Amino acid sequence: MMRINNFLAVVAAALGLGVALAPAQVFFGEDINTTPPNVNDVPRGPRTNADAAFNSFTASAAFYGVENLEGFPPFTSPSFSLSVAFSATSITGTLAVAASIYSGIYEEPLPTETINGAYPSSGTKFLGFFPGTMEFTSSTLTVDFSQPVLGVGFYGTDVEWFRPTVRLTYTDNSTQDFIVNATVYQRGQQISGNIFFWGYKTTGLLIKQMQVRYDTTALDAIGIDDITVIVPEPASVLALGAGLAGLIRLRRRR
Repeated sequence: MMRINNFLAVVAAALGLGVALAPAQVFFGEDINTTPPNVNDVPRGPRTNADAAFNSFTASAAFYGVENLEGFPPFTSPSFSLSVAFSATSITGTLAVAASIYSGIYEEPLPTETINGAYPSSGTKFLGFFPGTMEFTSSTLTVDFSQPVLGVGFYGTDVEWFRPTVRLTYTDNSTQDFIVNATVYQRGQQISGNIFFWGYKTTGLLIKQMQVRYDTTALDAIGIDDITVIVPEPASVLALGAGLAGLIRLRRRR
């Protein structure tokens, strides 16, 4: 999708009009469910803050795409790999999971319900890490992008005891780790069904891989959905900017 204000900023930058680049930025918004503590099977709650973070993230670039996981049938597997595509962009990728026996694509068709607190942020399907009876398992989601991207993000649901860790790998193979600042609880006080959106936009090296790690217990899980990328402007836009810059230089010489 293209937003006109961001498009103009890109063209202005290509023309050398002195538009400053914004610093690299983390986007985060979280909503706490309104259900009582220590209740696992709960309905969905508010999501105003999470959606606001998503909207700010996608508005920070001219083009973005989302893999909403709706094209995959439900299944569970301890490890698997999927070919993914990010709508409205040319970006594709490989999504690989190494996790517990209950990881996979889950479906919740009822728009107000959850699966033990986890649920899709859009549509009916999401990626779930449910460790079952395995204590202190580590679940890892890795997405390799077909082309480097400016930023990555995702929705997460039902974090209760452990904060996810995101590792980004850049085009020079350097890495950067982030801890998602989701609300966590002491046992017996956890609130199920919370939702957040986390995203990161770089203004330096582009990102070629995102990895999300979640260290869980037998009673904790996470749902991940709407994996989102923001992408560099296509060559046609940059070529247009370069052409306009040439016209401006020619006019100034006259």
